[in-house]
Amino acid sequence: MKLFIFDFDKHHYLIDSFLESASFAHKQLKKDEAWFLWKFRDNPQGKAILACSLDGDKITGCVAYGIQLFNFNTQPLKGALSFETFVHPDYQRQGIFSKLIAYAENELMSQKVEFLLNFPNSNSLKGFLNKKWDIYKNVEYWVKSNSWLKTIIHFNDFRKPFKALPPNEKGLKRLSNYNQPLSGTFESIISLEYLQWRFFSYPYSNYVVLDTADFFSLARIGNRGQLREAQILLLFWKDGKEEKLKKVLKMYREETKYDLISFPISSNNPIKKVLKTKFFIKVPSKTNSCYKILGNRLKPENLEDLKLTAINFHTY
Repeated sequence: MKLFIFDFDKHHYLIDSFLESASFAHKQLKKDEAWFLWKFRDNPQGKAILACSLDGDKITGCVAYGIQLFNFNTQPLKGALSFETFVHPDYQRQGIFSKLIAYAENELMSQKVEFLLNFPNSNSLKGFLNKKWDIYKNVEYWVKSNSWLKTIIHFNDFRKPFKALPPNEKGLKRLSNYNQPLSGTFESIISLEYLQWRFFSYPYSNYVVLDTADFFSLARIGNRGQLREAQILLLFWKDGKEEKLKKVLKMYREETKYDLISFPISSNNPIKKVLKTKFFIKVPSKTNSCYKILGNRLKPENLEDLKLTAINFHTY
């Protein structure tokens, strides 16, 4: 069994094998080459790092990370998000997964990646924790109903998974003047180019963009059972006046006809104070999250200051 780092020029011929094995492992329909190149090659913040295992000409497993830049102490910091983990069913229970994690981390360190974030399913979480990853406990889920009567009637739908509506291509044409107002906190750097790649060059869900003089926001729309949910991925205040959340909620209500509006965030996200004043409630989050520090710029306590929104979670 050979381990290697995927090269987008040299290993192009292996893309189909990758997609075939991933579909078997995830029990999903096989994706196409355009999706592979979009997700792993075309990120404007850097090409993904794919540690793969090979048996002959067959990809048997992969642990992959997508580059994500962060603002830390007013300076850029190179991080990475887990983008893919699988081992083909015919090759499981052979230690391949553990070897791929270690192999990927060696490459990440050589590329000066400082830390890793991962949102694994319950089956994968134990494998990462066994490799000296740490649990990130700060993920929260805040939600507000537009109709408490309807919510009570369909209360059991809260337990159902969020399912995004089919993709659309709406909204980004009016974002030519977008500019992220970095606050100086430990947070993701989200450029216009990144937004265009992540959400609109290969739409994976139904998105709604609100871009006003006061704020910029991006949401994905879906259903939780019979409840329509607007899940806020990103919200920037252009003038720092977070009390204008009422206007945000009203515009989303008019645009999406939501039953629920939600904010998946980290516990230290400043917007939490505003959510409480607008009668949002915190519900149990089903998101598993863990991290690992690779470089020397961060200490574990710095992760307490990391401000996350749903844009950091697996939304595609």
